Amino acid sequence: MKPMLASPMKDNSVKHWNEWSIEEKFDGHRLIVHVTNIVQAFARPRGDGRMIERVLPDHLTRQLRLLPPGIYDGELLSGDTGTDVTRGDLAHERSFVVFDLMQAGDIDTTRLEYFGRRKALELIFDSIRNNPSVLRLAVSKPLTREDDMVRFLKLIWSANGEGAIIKRNHSYYQPGKRSKDWIKIKRVMHATLTVVGFEASRGEVVDRGPFAIVKLRDDDGNETTAKTLNDFELKKFNDAAQKIEGTLDHVLRTHPAIGRKLVIEFPQRTRTGGYQGPVRWDRWDDE
Repeated sequence: MKPMLASPMKDNSVKHWNEWSIEEKFDGHRLIVHVTNIVQAFARPRGDGRMIERVLPDHLTRQLRLLPPGIYDGELLSGDTGTDVTRGDLAHERSFVVFDLMQAGDIDTTRLEYFGRRKALELIFDSIRNNPSVLRLAVSKPLTREDDMVRFLKLIWSANGEGAIIKRNHSYYQPGKRSKDWIKIKRVMHATLTVVGFEASRGEVVDRGPFAIVKLRDDDGNETTAKTLNDFELKKFNDAAQKIEGTLDHVLRTHPAIGRKLVIEFPQRTRTGGYQGPVRWDRWDDE
């Protein structure tokens, strides 16, 4: 089974708040976990559409074996960001948070409404002696009004969390579909960084040239990159470059954009002070 996907929040996404519940959105690796006499974990499909099997550390596998046979949807976590999940030195920190149930024993639970699937998960976790630092159930809160969502989000932001998912209470689980029954909400933060260089286009089909990506640095030395906003900004970079004589390396080092301040959007900071993506170009600070 492939995981159900959420749609981005829009102004008209929610009309009746009492028809929804809210959960925290985690920044890790999405996994579908099959528990039978063995434990198998599969990551979201890539390329040809096949799910990719993941090998889990022993301490996490032991906890997952406590779950009754079934198929569980959740997030593999380690460190601060999704990138940290791949770090071998943080393997001992890996944990799994469950937020949905696709199958319980031989019963297909995708045809149960969210409230029914959630109640089943609560009964399961009440019946096992799990270590919450390794295996836990995501917190779910019913909504009655928009203010309930705002209060929940403030708690997530204060803990430097990524965001939230709101789920329609009477919705079914739709494997592999991006549905409007799940709505994702991400925080948008801003920072003003200095342009320190460029990276060339990485596209194999469309080559956007040597100014496709802007390299940035903040006052504390943290670096990140952002794609050049659009063709208009790309043309301005190229037009300015044509006025500089010399090699491409010289042009990149002396381009008039070097030293300018650019405002970026990003969802969160890492524990080391970096900028957790996606990092997006917002605007020039001097325009």
